[in-house]
Amino acid sequence: MERLSVLVCTMSDRLDTLRPEQYPTADGVVYVFSCQCPASAAAPQPPRWLQERPDASFQPLPGRGLSANRNHALGLCRTELAVIADDDVTYTAAGLEGAIAVFDKHPDVDIACFQATDMRGKPIKAYADAPFEYAKRPRGTYFTSIELALRLSPALPRFDERFGLGSERLGCGEEEVFLCDACRGGLRIVYFPIVLCATDNPHTTGHKFYEEAAVRRAKGGVLAYCYPALPALLRILRHAPLIRRGRRLRSLADMLAGAAYIWKTRAKTPR
Repeated sequence: MERLSVLVCTMSDRLDTLRPEQYPTADGVVYVFSCQCPASAAAPQPPRWLQERPDASFQPLPGRGLSANRNHALGLCRTELAVIADDDVTYTAAGLEGAIAVFDKHPDVDIACFQATDMRGKPIKAYADAPFEYAKRPRGTYFTSIELALRLSPALPRFDERFGLGSERLGCGEEEVFLCDACRGGLRIVYFPIVLCATDNPHTTGHKFYEEAAVRRAKGGVLAYCYPALPALLRILRHAPLIRRGRRLRSLADMLAGAAYIWKTRAKTPR
């Protein structure tokens, strides 16, 4: 019986980077590929190996924006459980079957947060050794999409399409906003010290704070989304001493612009 879908978000110009060994055959696991392409382009064709996989499906999506792609993939999911995937992530059968086992053991968990490693097996960040509730997470804790597994239900939020790669103004932060929405909706989110996957790219978009204005705007946008206006402003200002000298005014201006963008716009999120 199909239990869990790995929701792989990719783009037409990256199809030739996909490798079949990234997606092992696993009991109860299927793979759903959502492939974005330019609206004016012909629908992309999946690699031959993917066409021949009985446990995989492929659907194109005209347009751009990672959050829109993730929402498209969620809409295609027909299993109770799902893993959020990028096209540079590699899985093992043991890791995916272990995720299913976690949800079976904890039927009241809606979202599970796991660990990811680089391709040499080194954790991509410092992880806690024991499980914890996300609502009571240690200070500084954050999770990226590839560390998340979901139990699908009508209460599960979708990704806010104002955030994420390819969005109009805010170049990351979609995971934090997604988890914020889930917490507000009363969903139970728990971290488990179990490795789910490995990635070719252990550095998240958020590491480009000094290189990309869209990332700095996203920092302010996430704070404005997750907190009331005054606490969000205070958190933005509190971040100033952590910014390199010579970059503070520009960075603060971009974070404030991201916050203002959130306050002025409505969430672009399918419901």
